[in-house]
Amino acid sequence: FLQVPSFVIKWPMADVGDALLDFLVGQSDQVLEAYMDSSRRHRCWYVYPPLLHEVESDPAHDSLYRVCPNLLVENAFEGIMRLLDRKRRV
Repeated sequence: FLQVPSFVIKWPMADVGDALLDFLVGQSDQVLEAYMDSSRRHRCWYVYPPLLHEVESDPAHDSLYRVCPNLLVENAFEGIMRLLDRKRRV
C-alpha cells in the first residue's frame, strides 16, 4: 500500500557520504521535491504512537496530530495490520 520507491533512495550504507551527496546534487529540484512530498504523505505510517497516546491525548492540543492528523488510522501499527491482513487472505 506504500509506494516506497517514491520516497526512498536505496543506497549502500558503506557509500553514504560524499557519493550520496553527489548523487543528490545531480538530481533536479523537481525530483528532490517529489521525494520530499511523497515522504511527507507517507511519514505517519512510520509512527508508533504509544498506547496511552490514544487514550489520554486530546488531538486538538497534541503536536503529533498536527503532523499526522489521521494518526488513529495511519500509523505503523495499522500498516502492519494491513500487511498481515493481506497475507491472511492469500
